[in-house]
Amino acid sequence: MPKLGEAIQLNLQLFDGATNKYVKAWLRNASGVALGTPTVSLSHIGEGLYSNDSVLMPDTSQVTAVYKVFDDAGFTTPSADHADALDIFELDSSGSISNELELSATIETDLLLAALEDC
Repeated sequence: MPKLGEAIQLNLQLFDGATNKYVKAWLRNASGVALGTPTVSLSHIGEGLYSNDSVLMPDTSQVTAVYKVFDDAGFTTPSADHADALDIFELDSSGSISNELELSATIETDLLLAALEDC
């Protein structure tokens, strides 16, 4: 689960290890609306693994990535040998700035109260 502003790890492993394909991901938010960068190309890393980590987690509870595999660099000929795939990324709000500020304020208040008790 990526935190707000963290890179989303888009990865697709082709079952047959094909290294000569072209992969693109279509990205949508929790409401199904296309993100500001609606599509992203994935680069071949090795052994049929395609990856991209350039997209940052936006302020939405969920991002879906639908991966499509193509035979050509122009993304016009879908691969007949590969089905679409889906990833769902949930926003990790446990380390958000607002939670950190609340924790900091609580600690400072507790320290202040302890100091006043010592007086």
